[in-house]
Amino acid sequence: MATLSGKMAGVFSHLSAEAAEVAAGVRAGVVVVRGREGGRGSGVVWRQDGVVITNDHVVAGERAEVDLADGRRMEARVIRRDPTRDLASLQLPVTGLTAVPVGESRRLRTGELILAVGNPLGVERAVTVGIVSGTPQDVWVGRRLMPEMVQADVDLYPGNSGGPLVDARGRVVGINSMVMGPGMALAVPSHVAELFLDEGAPESKARLGVTLGSVALPEAIARPLGLPKDRALMVYSVAGGSPAERAGLLPGDLLVSVDGEKITAPDELARQMSRLSPERPTRLELLRAGRLMEVVTVPSWQ
Repeated sequence: MATLSGKMAGVFSHLSAEAAEVAAGVRAGVVVVRGREGGRGSGVVWRQDGVVITNDHVVAGERAEVDLADGRRMEARVIRRDPTRDLASLQLPVTGLTAVPVGESRRLRTGELILAVGNPLGVERAVTVGIVSGTPQDVWVGRRLMPEMVQADVDLYPGNSGGPLVDARGRVVGINSMVMGPGMALAVPSHVAELFLDEGAPESKARLGVTLGSVALPEAIARPLGLPKDRALMVYSVAGGSPAERAGLLPGDLLVSVDGEKITAPDELARQMSRLSPERPTRLELLRAGRLMEVVTVPSWQ
């Protein structure tokens, strides 16, 4: 029994050391974001050139004050925000920062060990441990639909918002967004954050003028449509005067394919849209009220 206890002690000692090392690496890339009404949230250095990702609800206006892990405090410019996905990106006036590696949130598994790092209740770069309780999926919060959120069994408190949720290798797999209850938190998946940044790139891209979210489909519906997964993109809203409105898209439509390529997630749509050429008609296949239909539109360029 003593030998077994000794082995177990060795295992836990090794795990403890590994977790501490992972946490130390991540903490170097976590910042304090001073935003709304003097409140403090968290952010993660996403790129060495000074790009920081946080929650939209953490920052107000076009500027935010940021404290780096090395003690420097500086003003950041808000370069993009998306209230629907609760994301905001900040640009710091410095480069050569320690960025936290980005992981693949679409490969998360339920039960996987994760760490959350942030600035809860004034304690800077605190670390808490938990597990993934739900892989990326749409979640209703009251009457608000939060598209593609990671659910985590981890304790978060005011100030954790905007900080990273990381896997056992220290890679960001989510941006902590809100607490649903004791041991129940929601985080924006890292692949959604990456898509958010790509959408904010300065180069021109094709736009349809719709707000979309991934929704689950019964296999009996997905299989006849030839979808590779039992998911589809639902149209939540259509901008007035947009290419989507001119093509007749309506809230509630399911977008099945673009120019013949099946689409089941926002990042797949973004990749397909990036391949389009200006002024080229694009075929959209939709599912409306159980009936497949095809429309043609010319995306706008911004």
